[in-house]
Amino acid sequence: MSVTPLPFNAPNTNEEIEVDLFDDGAYTLKLYMYNEDGKIVKLRKGAIEQLDIVDDLLKPFHSGELTYTNTSDAIERSSYHMVGDNKQNHNTWRFRGDCRDFIRFEMHPVLDDDITMVSVVDGAAFSLIFDFVIYKIEDIPSESTTEKQKKVFFRDIRMQRMLERDLFWNSGEAAIRQQEVTHSRPLSQLTNDERYINRGRH
Repeated sequence: MSVTPLPFNAPNTNEEIEVDLFDDGAYTLKLYMYNEDGKIVKLRKGAIEQLDIVDDLLKPFHSGELTYTNTSDAIERSSYHMVGDNKQNHNTWRFRGDCRDFIRFEMHPVLDDDITMVSVVDGAAFSLIFDFVIYKIEDIPSESTTEKQKKVFFRDIRMQRMLERDLFWNSGEAAIRQQEVTHSRPLSQLTNDERYINRGRH
């Protein structure tokens, strides 16, 4: 299976922009979980207990952990509302648990001091926009049956694609295809010099 997240259409696109302060700067912060079943949920800032995104110079992809409050399993609990005599079920969140649950993280700087007239800088040079794959889920023990927390571990979606592909490449077979090996002995019996690919050396 390939990792191809659904085209991302965040709910409530006309929602009021919320401004948060980080290190004396104003930003908008949005965090969604969504999956290939069409489930999507927005996590409120107040529900986020801890969010760590690892940006390591020695690693090509981002990864991290998210801990959020899930009081009485509210995010995953089935719910509905009545429209006349008809019951309308809500599209409540369900974890698939097969690396097809995703996290969309967006953080944009805000230009205006007046938060009633907010304009957001939306660009790769100024904003943080990530699509992550959730690969591990933990329930955090609590003394209360209602005050529950979940911890999810995530990594860059591009890293997940690489982990799911098993590409085999052999320099000896490539040398045979390129006719750089001119004898008929089995590949396992050739020396390193006999099965190397020409890299321009003499």
